[in-house]
Amino acid sequence: MVVVVLVLAALVVANVKVHQKKQELNAQVKSLQQRVQDLKNQNTNLKEGMARASDDAYIEKVAREELDLQLPGETVFSVVQTGGQQQSPAAQKNTWSTWVGNAWNSFINIFKK
Repeated sequence: MVVVVLVLAALVVANVKVHQKKQELNAQVKSLQQRVQDLKNQNTNLKEGMARASDDAYIEKVAREELDLQLPGETVFSVVQTGGQQQSPAAQKNTWSTWVGNAWNSFINIFKK
């Protein structure tokens, strides 16, 4: 009887280990399938880029946007935004007050006429 219980316990432990391994492999398969799909999308984008490579408008767009090139005689302006700066609560309140005041004045002016 003890031998049978030990064999059953060993089978249960082996079954649990096999189940865990199966879950790990399923997760790996899912990850690889996602990678394959991403690579297919990238491949499609590259093929589209190759098809447009002879288009002068596309070449000019890429040269301007990605390579920061310009035509002779052109002047390029860059707008730099500073990140992380927010208005203080007082400035936000002032902006809101100004907007409401202007809206109210416009409303009054409509009825004065």
